[in-house]
Amino acid sequence: MDYLKMAFPDAESLKLYLKNRAFEEGYKLCSRDGKLSSIQRFYCSIGGRKQSKNGHCSVCNYHFSFHLIKYRDASKEQIEFLGTQVDDPSNLYSIFVFHPKCSSNFQHNHSIDPRPFVRNIISTEIKQNLLKFYNIDASISFLQRYLNEMHSIELGSRDISKLISSMRNCSDYLNTEELASYHKKNGGLVFFKDANINEDEEKFVKREAVLSITEEELTNLKRYGDVIFLDMTHFRTVLNWNLVPVVLISNNRTILYGGFLAAASFTKELYIWLLEILTRELEGILKCIISDSDTSLIPAIQLFPGIKNICCTWHKKKKLISIISRTSLTQTQKDEILNLYNVAVTTRSKDKFSKVIEQMKTTCSEVSIFLEHDLIPNQKMFCFCYSLDTIHLGYNVSSPSESANNQIKSYSRKKDYSLLEMRSHFNFIEKNCLLNNYCKNSRCKIPQNELSYFLSHFFEKRIVLEIIGSFIKSKRLILKVSENFSVIDEKNDEIFEIKKNNCSCNKLETDGLPCSHLIKYLIVTKNEFKLKMIMRRWFKEEISENEINEATIQFAKFINTEFKEEILNMTDSITTIYQFSSEEVKKPNQHAVQLSNASLLKSHISQIAYDIGNDQNAFNQIEEILENFMKEYNNSKALNQFEKEKTFDETIKVIEIPGNRRKKMKRINIYDHNICKAQKKNCKLCLSVSHKFEKCPYINNFRKWVSTLHIIPSSKVGCRLCQQKSSHNASNCVFAATFRKNYISKPA
Repeated sequence: MDYLKMAFPDAESLKLYLKNRAFEEGYKLCSRDGKLSSIQRFYCSIGGRKQSKNGHCSVCNYHFSFHLIKYRDASKEQIEFLGTQVDDPSNLYSIFVFHPKCSSNFQHNHSIDPRPFVRNIISTEIKQNLLKFYNIDASISFLQRYLNEMHSIELGSRDISKLISSMRNCSDYLNTEELASYHKKNGGLVFFKDANINEDEEKFVKREAVLSITEEELTNLKRYGDVIFLDMTHFRTVLNWNLVPVVLISNNRTILYGGFLAAASFTKELYIWLLEILTRELEGILKCIISDSDTSLIPAIQLFPGIKNICCTWHKKKKLISIISRTSLTQTQKDEILNLYNVAVTTRSKDKFSKVIEQMKTTCSEVSIFLEHDLIPNQKMFCFCYSLDTIHLGYNVSSPSESANNQIKSYSRKKDYSLLEMRSHFNFIEKNCLLNNYCKNSRCKIPQNELSYFLSHFFEKRIVLEIIGSFIKSKRLILKVSENFSVIDEKNDEIFEIKKNNCSCNKLETDGLPCSHLIKYLIVTKNEFKLKMIMRRWFKEEISENEINEATIQFAKFINTEFKEEILNMTDSITTIYQFSSEEVKKPNQHAVQLSNASLLKSHISQIAYDIGNDQNAFNQIEEILENFMKEYNNSKALNQFEKEKTFDETIKVIEIPGNRRKKMKRINIYDHNICKAQKKNCKLCLSVSHKFEKCPYINNFRKWVSTLHIIPSSKVGCRLCQQKSSHNASNCVFAATFRKNYISKPA
């Protein structure tokens, strides 16, 4: 093979090409990814990667590598070779090319190992016998002995497992037909991917995959199918198929299902088949697919220009954690790197992204290699600032898919499901998910103010909280007026421009909701915001199109609304207000209110500084006003020092705790020092304070006297003082009072 002229657009096409060429030249290769996904290493099957004899007389160390480089760095021969695989190579950002320094340059020609190909030439009769033995719980080792002794065929355990799996797929053709009859009866859609196979002059159909969609799921797809989450998970099935649930996000940011895909193996061709069905049924609704870095799914999405792809940053973060865990950095430095990574993938400012990346590169060489090979070449699929033209609803993680997979597995039984049972299990999960969403929505509380009342008419609770959160954040932003309107976020060190009622962060286009920068501009300019600019998917279903087109909101009207409680206590679920006294039940923490007021004042003062900084007359007026205010404030503060201070008694208040019965609190007089002294316990028999009744000198005589009274027991529990089974106890013993009166004249 002339490796130096080769170039490939992706890892999948590279492996497929080399596998075919190796078979033609008489040997096979085993491959694996390097430490980074940008390196592909290949070894000879005889030794190579394991560096062991592996049953052969000698070990073959033949190996070679392909590395990921930028397209502009490729040679003319590599670009010519690339033109045989893709129509327009110039659209590619990076390609795989041969790396001579990481390869062994010597002649290689080994005969191919025949065992993996024997299972393809076994007769149908032998296969059916194997399947019968397997169905009666025969072990793989028994099947190996059966083939070797009865038919002189040597097969490995892995090859036998693959043979059984392929036979079960063919024999369980009726399993998929049951699912088809279910959809004919109950509605919905079902699609099958079949492959025609000719074996021993017999033709049969091998069913490779099935896509099941009910009527409710089809409705969900047509309403919320603009962004879909896909993540494969293992699920116990009769066919040994894996599962990919189609996960959607509702108008309240809860999980919904749009069907499931079950298949024996998930290849590029299978995902192309799935995307063709979705684009045909959804009629252009699908805009983005969010998943992990699936090597089969990513090249399939690239064949559909109208569909974008977002890869999960959480999976990439796990790889970064594994890389820095092998370094000598301190834990503080590792945490700082992870925080910088979170900022890099979530910021919507390219300038901020560049600063963070440069800062991360200076930490260590391993992190710099990770950024150069993993993050920066694929920044359009990971970072918000480079996916401003992609509708992703604010997600760059596949956590909804992970949550859906967890729900499916947590409610499953320890059994192998048929496709029909899987469909019933999925229906149960969907109903249970709707119940959980209803409970979460009922626990979610929104602030009680005019803005929330207006928004609650159009949106669900979580969307209302999200818009109000952007409104509150806008108070600390600064609007700078020059040729264009610029919004400055000093806390995050970001600057965005406003042009034609549109912010450069593009949250309105990617998430479908107004950002805090746009709200700040609308407040200062007192312009109205048309609700029809928000995506239709976020509105309640009962809201009509005419009502949406006519509705407007002026955020400047709500700027004087008290948002102290919301700033302090608003979360995604429950608002908590700390109660300090019965008179101040509805007041928040005073110290926190001071901090919020200080931040608001800082925002207003910064805004004034930008607005009148160039006007000398306005500057003189502001300076005079501030000087007079500070003089009056200091004078009033000095006078307040001579006010009469409250006593300790006047500061004490009764705290009412909900749930306990009301009890009048005894007033404490701090000047009565006797009440603070703890009283000592006295003897229950002689009433002395010097000892307890167990060490009383009269205790033995008292108990002898009580025993002479011949008392009839009236209870199972006895008195510890007189040791009689009676209904009284030591504190109110009836015999102690009589004994004390007749036999003890004076306390000891």
